[in-house]
Amino acid sequence: MILDTIYDPMFTKKHLDSNYGFRKEKSTHQAIDKLKMVGVNLEWVIEGDIKGAYDNINHDIMKKILLETISDTTFVDFIVNGMKSGAIHKGHFENTFLGTPQGGIASPILFNIYIHV
Repeated sequence: MILDTIYDPMFTKKHLDSNYGFRKEKSTHQAIDKLKMVGVNLEWVIEGDIKGAYDNINHDIMKKILLETISDTTFVDFIVNGMKSGAIHKGHFENTFLGTPQGGIASPILFNIYIHV
């Protein structure tokens, strides 16, 4: 909730409210409605997915991005340490050097922040 409160106004301003991915009060249906409004003569719309997007967020870059806006280093370290918490794969613990936690509640907002910059 804290990250959302800080960053959502930035997404709205910089991207002219065109980011509909995992944002509060944004939906696929709203994105389609906007396309219908601004793209009256569109014949094609392409939907895409960035393969491995969540898996490849660089923790050091993410920390740098967060520190540009957030001065509370304890909070930023908490977020980044959560990203580095590791994972169990085939019954064995593996360190995570890249990416956000699979299914993590903060992963969508962290990805939006990362791609925003």
